Amino acid sequence: MRDRVWNEQLEQIANQLYSAIEKIQSGIVGVQGPKEGLKEEYSALLKRLEEVRGTPLHYPYLGSGLGKGPLVELLDGSVKYDMVNGIGPYFFGHSHKRLTLAAIRGALSDTIMQGNLQQTGVALEVMDSLAKLSGIPHCFLTSSGAMALENGLKIAFQKRKGATRVLALQGCFSGRTVTLSQITDKALYREGIPTTLPVDYIPFSDNLDPTESLKALEMHLKRYPQEHAVFIVELIQGEGGFRAGTPEFFTPLLEKAKQEGIPILFDEVQTFGRLEKPFAFQVFNFEKFADIVTIGKLSNICATLYKNEMKPKGGLLSQTFTGASVALFAGLETLKLFDELPIFGPNGKNATVFKWCEKEIKRLGLKGPFGRGSMVAFVPGNGTEEEVRQFLFRLFDKGVIAFVAGAHPTKVRMLLPSPVLEESDIKKIFQIIEEAL
Repeated sequence: MRDRVWNEQLEQIANQLYSAIEKIQSGIVGVQGPKEGLKEEYSALLKRLEEVRGTPLHYPYLGSGLGKGPLVELLDGSVKYDMVNGIGPYFFGHSHKRLTLAAIRGALSDTIMQGNLQQTGVALEVMDSLAKLSGIPHCFLTSSGAMALENGLKIAFQKRKGATRVLALQGCFSGRTVTLSQITDKALYREGIPTTLPVDYIPFSDNLDPTESLKALEMHLKRYPQEHAVFIVELIQGEGGFRAGTPEFFTPLLEKAKQEGIPILFDEVQTFGRLEKPFAFQVFNFEKFADIVTIGKLSNICATLYKNEMKPKGGLLSQTFTGASVALFAGLETLKLFDELPIFGPNGKNATVFKWCEKEIKRLGLKGPFGRGSMVAFVPGNGTEEEVRQFLFRLFDKGVIAFVAGAHPTKVRMLLPSPVLEESDIKKIFQIIEEAL
């Protein structure tokens, strides 16, 4: 259908625009500091942004809009290794040709924002591709991971009408909406927010022995019989510290929830596309447990996937906007690249990059690695929050952007753009990490 809309002339325009981008980005060849004469102007922009926003940025990061592979350029002319990908979207690196061309096509589309009343054939292609990739028949698109989870919650509550409680794992992160901040296991994120949803937490044991976790689950079920609407599970926690579970840990918990008729929601907003298979539940062989699955970040467009038996009644799911055409075009191209590049499998790029990082983390004597695939974390020093944050600021200044995750210990988190990384890049990144230590 798209071929009938995009004529040869528009394709030529898209390619001309990308040629201009290539010419400009040709100067991005490695880490470099700020350019002379831009420091004062850049500082003024950061100060004005803080005034307008009302809160400061975590890093003094204002992008120029250009990058190349794992490198990104800031408005002060500095170039850094981006090891968080803007928390996900740049999995294929910055200014990737296929994704940039897709975004240009989306930007030239008549439909700027797609949603409940206006959608194009691209939206259908994305939904159909995600349904086939997951083996789950229904897909509802949305603009953020938080809304994907909100929609998943609505589906579960309607299915279990009368149930008012949620089961979740300790250390989980669901989001920062009024509702999702109740589930996210961090008190700071709900300070001053009224309680809207009762949540019962299950221990995510460090030794991955399910015994105590199963006891806690059974206690909650006994105390609140038939009152739980959903069990939300991150098979590998993101914000919680890249804690990776195992099939042996999760299986008895999921089987017990199933016995009680409680729908299971796999939160894959951070894990999608980053492991040995597209979905974490596929890696764990948990297809039979996946009633609802949410994705986001890497996919550019977010989605709630759900099985036939979870299909909601009319009117429950509807949004003015599900996403910009740019995001949908880029999301569709991302799914095509999944098929074409050697990303998945035991010898795929996700698994390989993790091994490269593991080697460097051990060389430096750091605690780790934590996570799996292109989700890599480690603990510098004693892992105190202040120590890790100060390390991350030093690392940023030296040319590597990473982020924080977890607590007790606090970890350095990297969401690696594995398809565009070479082992030489990993060695350079860890050389900079060594300097920052």
